[in-house]
Amino acid sequence: YLFKKIIGKSQEAKVTILGSDQSGKTTILMYATTRAGVSETGTGSEVMNVESFKLGGVKFKCLDFAGLPKDRTKDYTKGTKCLVYVIDSTKSIENTREELRDLLVSDEFASATLL
Repeated sequence: YLFKKIIGKSQEAKVTILGSDQSGKTTILMYATTRAGVSETGTGSEVMNVESFKLGGVKFKCLDFAGLPKDRTKDYTKGTKCLVYVIDSTKSIENTREELRDLLVSDEFASATLL
């Protein structure tokens, strides 16, 4: 229900998962694909995981940037409908706040909903 509300009448959604290193981004992505009944994983590397699945009538393409520097993600994140920003409670909240603020004012996430 939540994602249908976010993406409107569209039947596809690009979801980008960002956050600090070791914050649980890949764990969240793997949980979502398991819930969608995906038994095989998509493409992955040391810097990025990409999973596509259908859930609740909506086709999702999720991007998890595991090790790719934020300044190198722009080519991949255009058209993002939803930004999932994962916060690591062991990291400085000041650094996290600045990084999130910078993301939210960037052109690539201007129209994305933040979760």
